Amino acid sequence: MSYLIAEGNIARQPRTGQSKTDGRPWARVTVIVNDSERDPQTGQWTPTGKTAYELVVFGQKAETLGRLWAMYGTKLLLLFAGELKVKTRKSDEGEWTSRDVLVDELGLSVRNLPFELAEAGDQTEAAA
Repeated sequence: MSYLIAEGNIARQPRTGQSKTDGRPWARVTVIVNDSERDPQTGQWTPTGKTAYELVVFGQKAETLGRLWAMYGTKLLLLFAGELKVKTRKSDEGEWTSRDVLVDELGLSVRNLPFELAEAGDQTEAAA
């Protein structure tokens, strides 16, 4: 089993539904991760491409993902962790690789949110 922990942007609106077996909510969403590697000579991180992952989320996490999408859309930067399954698929158009992640943990990265953390702190202190 491969386990992946990554951060990426939602590429499109999540597909949602309810499990036919137990009624739990689910969501599937494509997330794009910007890959990079460290140059051994300079120590700088260099972009190496982008990888698409299909996240599968159940229960409360699926409901939360829907609410976050409504608030932030494609600006939503997610942190996620889960079991990675890489498969080669075939169709009439050819062969491609799918990367599915059964998500255990899902979080919101604050790096690209449209507010400054200092402003959020000021609002929290004012509410106290």
